[in-house]
Amino acid sequence: MLSNFCNVHIGKLNESLRNFLNKDVSFGGMVVAVQHNVGKNGNPYGRITIEDYHGQIQLTLFKEDYLKNKHLFEVGLFVYIRAKISVPTWKKEENPDPDIKITEMMLLSNVLEKYARSVTIEMNLEDVDTALVDLLSKLVIDKAGSCALKIKIKNFDDKALELLSNKYRVNIVDFIYEVKNYDLKISLN
Repeated sequence: MLSNFCNVHIGKLNESLRNFLNKDVSFGGMVVAVQHNVGKNGNPYGRITIEDYHGQIQLTLFKEDYLKNKHLFEVGLFVYIRAKISVPTWKKEENPDPDIKITEMMLLSNVLEKYARSVTIEMNLEDVDTALVDLLSKLVIDKAGSCALKIKIKNFDDKALELLSNKYRVNIVDFIYEVKNYDLKISLN
């Protein structure tokens, strides 16, 4: 599900930040190291190392950015980061290296609730029967919430009909967790 909300992995960022200059990026990973420090001027700052399957990256946060996010500076947490890649104005050298400016940082477990607008259940027409309809009805009622629900039914020619439920909405985290037990294909929008 992380791939629905991330547009880059850490390995790509490590290859070259220049490829992402003046772009917004989003990625996630596990916190593997942290440092809490105070600068010579008395301002707090921190370093956090995030790791995914493709590598790890160390980020430094200063002043307000650090104070706003320091509760996430805990080894073992899974975090999601949105950032802007840019060259800071204070760097005066010719052709300076870009920096990662974090615009948002949160627990990975909160990403679904915040960014998922809808969940789509995909199924083939030949799989639709009374038992499946009863199962989905029960799940939708038991896992009620605020996320839109869509059902996409494909026929033999791979033509699809997508249905949006105006009556039912689901708690996306609970619903996805439960649907995984039933070999149903789901996607997030």
